[in-house]
Amino acid sequence: MLYNTELKIAVKDTESRYNMIDTSIFEIESTSKHLPNFQSKITKAKDVYVKVKCPICGEYHEAKYKVSDLLKKQLVIGGCELTGSPIFFVGKPMRINKYINKYNEVNSKLYAML
Repeated sequence: MLYNTELKIAVKDTESRYNMIDTSIFEIESTSKHLPNFQSKITKAKDVYVKVKCPICGEYHEAKYKVSDLLKKQLVIGGCELTGSPIFFVGKPMRINKYINKYNEVNSKLYAML
């Protein structure tokens, strides 16, 4: 069975914008070079541990995902436990682009209304 291992990771920064990077499941540990608030590690049990510094509350949030879940699912959302707002996305590049573009469109309309 063949899997598409391409992933896109989007992490919210302190200015409420999402920084994105294209990667693969094999290079996910090296994403912290490009996204300093996002750290990940793959274990021998085929789990991915993610640690993200939250731009909203300033705390570190941690999550654990199975590698198979990241490859099968279209979109995985991680958020701040205090506010409930999403702070990172991991998933298929097309799905992430669609979601982030919609977020940016809504955000720009909100700023225009203010």
